[in-house]
Amino acid sequence: MAYNNAYQDGSSALVEGVDSFDLNRAKICNAMYTASVNRQQEDTTLLSTLTDLHHTQVENMDLFRRCIDSEAIDGMFQDACCGLSDYSSCSSGRDENKACPLNELISEPVPFKKPGSYLNSNWCNITMDDKIIEDATFSCEKLPSCDVTCKGPHKDKLRIAAKECGCTIEWFLHSIWLQVGISLLIYALVNASRVGFLEGLARVLWERLHPGIFTVLSTCNPNGELLKKGDKDEQRKEELERESKYNQFENSSELATVLEERLQITLDRFWRTGLFMVVCACCLNAPWIWVLVATSNSARPEWWG
Repeated sequence: MAYNNAYQDGSSALVEGVDSFDLNRAKICNAMYTASVNRQQEDTTLLSTLTDLHHTQVENMDLFRRCIDSEAIDGMFQDACCGLSDYSSCSSGRDENKACPLNELISEPVPFKKPGSYLNSNWCNITMDDKIIEDATFSCEKLPSCDVTCKGPHKDKLRIAAKECGCTIEWFLHSIWLQVGISLLIYALVNASRVGFLEGLARVLWERLHPGIFTVLSTCNPNGELLKKGDKDEQRKEELERESKYNQFENSSELATVLEERLQITLDRFWRTGLFMVVCACCLNAPWIWVLVATSNSARPEWWG
């Protein structure tokens, strides 16, 4: 499933990329090929025109060589232009009655060269019959093609990623359960510790919180006289009823002494119970602290580092 999922996105991107590449390649080919064909035809036509013109010029120059006395004309140019640019000086001086032909198409006119230098030039001997225009038509086959070199998703890496993904989901579910459980545990222990600590602290510091007045629950006979503890024994109850005799306190001082003794015992037990509750309340915080410390490292996945 992971392989198909990874391959699907890559395959779609590959198809879109190849289609886009082929479309751009076709556009470039059509544009460049049409322009190159037109240019090829224009150059071929131009070369043909220049070749025909060259043949005509060669024939005219051959006619000039046969029909014109180049040495006589060169002598006339020398007499008219001696001493000027590209012309040697004359011993008798330049003939002022002969005008030197000047090239006035340039900014500083200079004399034309002697006609014989043109007529005897080797440029006219060049042949144009072997000159051809090479094929410059744009070749669409020369454009690079898109060769797919991707071998698909890496199965080993996908296997590792899928395993980590599954373990992460499992860890996430366990972490939620552990989080809820630890939260409830901490809530219960903290509240129990709070209640026990306050109750125990109130018992330990009862002298500062109590007004010093105590209520005594006791037992008396039908005459309203208080009875001793021994008179309430179940084994002697029937005997006391038969004899109708009750052991009574002889005077109030004896009653005060007994009450003081019993009250001191009860208060000591009350204080020790409060101290035990305070200690137990403090110890109740140790379990949830230990759980947090233990789970903070063990609950972390190994591949997270």
